[in-house]
Amino acid sequence: MSLQCPIGPEANILEPSARQVHRLWLKNPVVSIADLEVFKQVNHRNWSSHVIDITFPVESGIEGFIKKLQEICDEANEAASTNQIIILSDRLASKERIPISSLLALGATHHHLIETRKRMKVALIAESAEAREL
Repeated sequence: MSLQCPIGPEANILEPSARQVHRLWLKNPVVSIADLEVFKQVNHRNWSSHVIDITFPVESGIEGFIKKLQEICDEANEAASTNQIIILSDRLASKERIPISSLLALGATHHHLIETRKRMKVALIAESAEAREL
């Protein structure tokens, strides 16, 4: 078993080309804050990244939660057209803003991009204070 993670757009495996090896490989799926900042500023091979806020206002309640989850998917779909890395971030969480579970946001985005046929074109990264060792 390996914890290595490829980052970046994936070329068609049925059509061998040099683009297949143009990905970054992480030794493990957890990166430092400094490394995450590098992904936010990336310009490797003319790649770009887009950060999506996965928090919503407390006062919007359940309706706000559902609406924000759809907005995250729509924003990711739009960002996938021009960016190679999408970062889902709960960094703006506060007393006034509730973070959506990073696992839920990541899963919803992943499946939405599969449905729109853009998933293989982007890397998804979760920036979350939710992840921790138990």
